[in-house]
Amino acid sequence: MGQTNKAILFGLVSAFFFSATYIFNKSMALSGGDFLWSASLRYIITLPIILLIALFNKEAKILFSSFFKSPGPWLLWGTVGFGLFYLCLTAAAAISPAWLIAGTFQTTIIAGLFLSPFIYKDNRRKIPQKALYASTIILSGVLLSQIGEIQRESSSSLILGTLLVILAAIFFPLGNRKILLYQERSSTKLSPIQRVACMTLGSMPLWFIISAIAYERSGFPSENQIIQSGLISLFSTIIATVIFFKATEMAGNNAEALGAVEATQSIEIVITLIAEILFLNAAFPSLLGCIGILVIILGIYYYSLVSVKR
Repeated sequence: MGQTNKAILFGLVSAFFFSATYIFNKSMALSGGDFLWSASLRYIITLPIILLIALFNKEAKILFSSFFKSPGPWLLWGTVGFGLFYLCLTAAAAISPAWLIAGTFQTTIIAGLFLSPFIYKDNRRKIPQKALYASTIILSGVLLSQIGEIQRESSSSLILGTLLVILAAIFFPLGNRKILLYQERSSTKLSPIQRVACMTLGSMPLWFIISAIAYERSGFPSENQIIQSGLISLFSTIIATVIFFKATEMAGNNAEALGAVEATQSIEIVITLIAEILFLNAAFPSLLGCIGILVIILGIYYYSLVSVKR
């Protein structure tokens, strides 16, 4: 198997593990778990795991030094990029199908593009025309999926769920791009593990507040909710991220291979759909919903092509 094919295979495997987020969040919502616990437990469990990984890799000293030297940016953008992002995503899981959340969250590509003029002051401010075309394709697919589900879901809950996912799709690139820009301007060089650990640390004040509210209104989380949140931390935050980074590393300077690896992430929608039908007894999407999924995947694939050519 060639290096490019291996990179694509690794990308597909990472998409499989990333999909765990949508499935377990929906599973916890269906079993009556408080979404506030679902949100906070993921990062509370993630923190010791990722700090242990950093310690094992001898990265902990630089990590803590960077965080405590200037905690402000990490607290702010960790709260936005990890905290508010995931809070919105778990809230949406209580009222929307998992596959629809996975599909709608692909608007994060669009959000990232349109945030650029407000974040950067260099050539990154410009939104490429071909990227706009790709965004239009993705957005069309999301709208088709939503319209297809209106016939079987409550329109009010569908609209609220969509708004929550779109907010999550904005908060995620906003927090991550702003922290990368902070690192760039302050010449703070961190590995991906160190960056994720610092942002997780930065989001902790929010999660402690959310946990207190969750305890006040629903008591302690169930053992099942703790286990599923732990699996999300392990599968999505740790395993999927490491495998995806490995896939991009294997692609190297091969632009076509890198684009193909990025495009594999669109398979999250299909994996989530299959898993939701098999394990959570979800209804199969309508014809419009299926067309919407296909359009989203094509849009992401086209975006990956034009982005690497850039």
